[in-house]
Parts: sequence; C-alpha cells; structure tokens
Amino acid sequence: MENGVENRRMNLFALLPILLLAVSVPAPPAARVVVLGIAQDGGMPQAGCDCSHCAAARRDPALVRHVASLAIHVPKTDHVYLVDATPDLPAQIEEVLTGEPRIAEMAADLAAARSLFFIGRVRAFPVAREGAQKFKEVTYRHAEAYQASELKHGPLALIDEELPTVAIVPDDELTDRNLGAIEQIKARNGRLLMITHPGVPECDSMRITVPKNERELDPVLLTIPVQLLAYHAGVALGRDVDQPRNLAKSVTVE
Repeated sequence: MENGVENRRMNLFALLPILLLAVSVPAPPAARVVVLGIAQDGGMPQAGCDCSHCAAARRDPALVRHVASLAIHVPKTDHVYLVDATPDLPAQIEEVLTGEPRIAEMAADLAAARSLFFIGRVRAFPVAREGAQKFKEVTYRHAEAYQASELKHGPLALIDEELPTVAIVPDDELTDRNLGAIEQIKARNGRLLMITHPGVPECDSMRITVPKNERELDPVLLTIPVQLLAYHAGVALGRDVDQPRNLAKSVTVE
C-alpha cells in the first residue's frame, strides 16, 4: 500500500515540474520539514531560507549552501509598522476613555430598547459581535450582530424606530459601503449609533469617534466603546454587571 502511494506521488512530481518552496516562517517546524522532505524525495528543485539554524537546514545542512543563489529572504521589517504603531495605543485608549460620560448617556438611551443590532464589515465585524455578546450578557436584552452586507437578507425587515443599530464604521476601504448600509437603516427610521474614526462623514446619528491607528490595530480601539456601552446600559437597568446571571466562570460541560 505504501509503495503504491509512493509511486503515485513520484509520478505526480514527474508530471508536474514545479518548484516547491520550503519556507522557514511562519509555518511550524514540523510542517516545514515535511514539505522539504516531499520535495527532496520527488527530486524537485528547492529554494531554502537563509536561516542556517532552522529545522529545514538541520534536516539537510547542505541545502542552504547548495541553493544559496536561490535563497529567498523575507525581511523582518515587513510588519514593522505595526510595531511602531503599538506604542500609540495607550494614549489613544486614554483618549477614548475621556468620552466615557457621553458614552454612558448613549448607553442609557440604548438600554430602553428591547432589542438591537450591531453591524460591521471585515475587521469591524468581530467588534460588532463582541458588542452584541457583551450587551446580552450584562443587560439581559436581546442583541444580534450582523455583517453590514447581510442586512438586506432579512434583518432590514426588523428595522424601525424601536430597534436601534450600533454600526462599527472604521475609516478604511469599506467606508462607502458601510455608509450605504447606514442609509438603508435611516430610510426605515431606524435609530443609529455610529462608532467611527475622524474624517468619516456625519450621518445625522449618535456618534462615538475613536482615534485611528493601523488597520490591524483599529479593532483594539473600536472595541472599547462597545464594552462601555454594555457596561453602562447594564448599570442603567440596575443589573449586577460584575456578576451577570447564568454565566459560569469556567466551562465544565459541553
């Protein structure tokens, strides 16, 4: 059985004269060694990383020397902009927290609703989900998160002046589409709270503006207002926000 599989694999390599690239990062070492081994067994050309101490190089120390002319190096500076932007977060978080009194007022308004939506796209969607989850946990009111692009597939039918929507609208490549979804909500007299960045157009709605960072780090800042909204809405409703009902500290059953 093993010989048959091996023969088929070798025949496949013979039919597909391709270059298999064994990368040293970010794949785990075991995966990299397996990939390299398949390439060697199939007699395929290989390009090695320029890291002499990596697991792939230990499997075949001659690899790095033999294919040095083909070596591919991924600069460590590819994501250095995230490292540079991270130190800005503490001051930006403090800036968001200075608006907590106003967020508390908005939360008290949302607390009066029996149900509400949280919407967002791509990077903003996990923020919307976090907002809905926390709102349910500490207020005991129904809250649901949707991709903004999915509103037209059912949720819009529920939008009216009694159902508020919290829209997460970062300043990114999807801003125009998010604003289009907001217009659909407003056309149905839906109440709206927008959590957004400076520079995003006003939409005649309640608005929380947070500082802008790199796109990968923006959710850190966008999540703070939804957490505060849930907290202050729970306080406004007289809930025990420190010990919400029916929540276990740890999951002991599936």
